[in-house]
Amino acid sequence: MENETPDDDTGPQSKTLISLKKKKEALARLRADYYAKIKGLERDMAALDAAMRVFDPKAWANRQAEAKKAQRRRHIAARFIMDFLREAGGQTLARAITEAWIAEQGIENDAHARQVYGQRISNALANLRRKGITESEVIPGAGILWKLTDQA
Repeated sequence: MENETPDDDTGPQSKTLISLKKKKEALARLRADYYAKIKGLERDMAALDAAMRVFDPKAWANRQAEAKKAQRRRHIAARFIMDFLREAGGQTLARAITEAWIAEQGIENDAHARQVYGQRISNALANLRRKGITESEVIPGAGILWKLTDQA
């Protein structure tokens, strides 16, 4: 009786591995096709937006106003974070900032709110770090501690 090795091309394990690799390659091609289709759709939508602006400038103004509101909300979150970190005086967990933000906004502090607003606070903290305003330190088991840089 021969011992089969993982390198043996005739064994059932290698046939399974080959079929799994083929399936992965097929899925990768499918994903690339979808990405190409999505890019095409985005181009088409941008062209339709341009045409809509010609025929209905008022709708475009409303869309721009909504985008500005979203940008203001991001700036409000960043300002809140910087004020919170200044008041904390040292390093603070993003979780504490999230809970303070939820309390400030008067939102019910449940698991869903902590997840949604925690992600927003984390994104805002990352944006502030890219701008050189905050810095972070990973503490194993505790999380990420955030603080303002000296220039902030």
